Amino acid sequence: MPNSNLISNDLINWTLSDSRKRMEVKVGVAYGSDPNIVLKLIERVALDHPHVEQNPPPRALFEGFGDSSLDFRLLFWVNFEFGLSAKSDVAVGIYNTFAEHNIEIPFPQIDLHVKDISGNRSKNKNEQMPDTPD
Repeated sequence: MPNSNLISNDLINWTLSDSRKRMEVKVGVAYGSDPNIVLKLIERVALDHPHVEQNPPPRALFEGFGDSSLDFRLLFWVNFEFGLSAKSDVAVGIYNTFAEHNIEIPFPQIDLHVKDISGNRSKNKNEQMPDTPD
C-alpha cells in the first residue's frame, strides 16, 4: 500500500473487527504412513475440539515430501481469546491420536558414509599394519 493512501484514506484494521483467528499446526509423519488416513485423523482432532469453529470447517492439507517426513498442515478458526490454548490442545490431540494409530512422528536423520582416505584397506581390525619407514 502506498504511503499516500495511508495519509489520505481511512485505514481499517480487520484484525480488530473480527473476534476469530485462523490457527495453523504443522506436523510431519514417517514415510510409509498413509497420507489419506493422516488427513482424516488430524481434521477429526480439530473438529472434536470445543473451541474450534465448525464454520468454516478445519482443513487438513498435505504439504509435500520433506527430507525426513511427509509434511501436513492443519488450518482452523477459533475465537481470538482461545487461540493459543486451542492450538496447543489440538497439537497434543494430534500427538495422542497418532500414538493410538501407530503413526510415527519422525525426527530428522542423516546417513553418514565414511570413506577410508588413508589408503589402508585392512579387512581384519586385528590384523597388524606393516611398519612404515620413518
